[in-house]
Amino acid sequence: MIQNDQELKVARERVTYLLDLLTRLRASARPEELPLVSGGYRAEVERMQREVVDYLMQPAIRPAANSGEGTDRSPNKTSQPTAAT
Repeated sequence: MIQNDQELKVARERVTYLLDLLTRLRASARPEELPLVSGGYRAEVERMQREVVDYLMQPAIRPAANSGEGTDRSPNKTSQPTAAT
């Protein structure tokens, strides 16, 4: 399950990669082999697309004023001050 915007970005990139792979398979595989060689990729694309849509249907968590955090939905995410050197 996608937990934050960074994971969303990675999932969308992976979906794009898999769709490009399916496009290449469609052009290179024999018609009788296409369902066999593409079925797993199709299932993965559909699963990941469901996760993306599920994440996008959740309300964005607004950061508190001046917290400097984005829309990260990780439950254990805390802001730690960094030491200046």
